[in-house]
Amino acid sequence: MFNDITNPRWSYSIPKALGENLIANCGLDWLVLRYFNVYGPEQKDHFISEFVERVKQGEYYINGSDTRSFCYVNDAVFITHELVKNVSNKIINVGRQEETQIEDVAKCILDIMGVDPTKLKINKGPVGSVKRRCPDTKQLQELTMFNDYTPLRKGLAKTIEALR
Repeated sequence: MFNDITNPRWSYSIPKALGENLIANCGLDWLVLRYFNVYGPEQKDHFISEFVERVKQGEYYINGSDTRSFCYVNDAVFITHELVKNVSNKIINVGRQEETQIEDVAKCILDIMGVDPTKLKINKGPVGSVKRRCPDTKQLQELTMFNDYTPLRKGLAKTIEALR
């Protein structure tokens, strides 16, 4: 899983894995929720909010052409509530199984903001960046039966409105 322990990008996932191991072995009831690219109004320090800020400055670039799975914050909150009420002693991926190219998200943001999406420039991504991040949500679906995700364009429009 950690193929280059010297890469500083692994400093994010290694402590998470260690923490999950400690929690799962603590002797108490526990629940670990792994959130995948939750986005929404008022967010900070995330691809979507950072890209919106760049677009407002007239900068239309992204770094890398990876894929991610985006989950609107209201959906994540609903799912979390259902899981906390009804589940224990499990590690569950919280997100949407639909995988989207970052390039497509950026073009959608440009379009919503009234900028020609063909202006998007794609730079080389950071060394060691994960090329794709998409959760296996089979267990989530079995436990919650939730499948009424906010469409990406609708969630992006609400997020952009709040960030303007």
